[in-house]
Amino acid sequence: MFGSYILEAAIGLVFIYILLSLLCSVLNEWIIRMQSLRADVLQKQVMQLLGTKLGRRLTQHPLIHGMCEDGKRFPHYIPQSTFAQSLIQIGYFHSPGKEGLPGKVFVQRTWSRDQTPLGERRLLEALRQDSTNIASLQARIEKWFELAMEQASGRFKRRVQIYTLVFAGLIVGGGNVDTIAIFNQLYKGAAVGARTAFPLGWDGFAWTSIPGILVSWAAVSLGAPFWFELLNKLVNLRQTGLPPDENERSRNGRFVA
Repeated sequence: MFGSYILEAAIGLVFIYILLSLLCSVLNEWIIRMQSLRADVLQKQVMQLLGTKLGRRLTQHPLIHGMCEDGKRFPHYIPQSTFAQSLIQIGYFHSPGKEGLPGKVFVQRTWSRDQTPLGERRLLEALRQDSTNIASLQARIEKWFELAMEQASGRFKRRVQIYTLVFAGLIVGGGNVDTIAIFNQLYKGAAVGARTAFPLGWDGFAWTSIPGILVSWAAVSLGAPFWFELLNKLVNLRQTGLPPDENERSRNGRFVA
């Protein structure tokens, strides 16, 4: 009986975390769209990879420029093949093999005259090494771009996590979402079989609410997917156990499977 009440209170608390986490996700998506964060992170990653001059040339390439929103905003996503094909057309030319000899890939002369300190030519040469055809060069560039996008994804997630912490703090702080008080209320309601009114909102500041609010802040910051998974486990645990009345009958020796 005691354990079932705790489980029911925990399930109710997780429901609250899910609702607040979903609210954080909505606010996150709104601010991400307002700031064009995905496009901004991708553009910075491309410029970091290629350097200013080569990066601008790539942005102006028809394959990339056609993906820009309104022809101005950097795209939110660039396929690996599109990036590789654009870079190859900008920076390389292929000389087919003759008399049974393999072909060769060369860096275009326009980049051999590049004296900028960002090292665009050195980058193009490094990607070109040992490539005898365009297919092998494209595969190498695609793999290199894939690894770079993993870094960009990590940078994007860190930015989003900061927003999540800020929004979670505003929500739980503004609503006085005290995990300890809510759990106690849910537990008492489960014990007496009554509906529970969640103790939300501020009637007056109390230092005793701070620990519970901090717990709520940390919990909501974990995100809705985490709590959905935990809720599924708790519900399964509740379903596999005996209901409270059947537990009582089992202890009295009257339960028959």
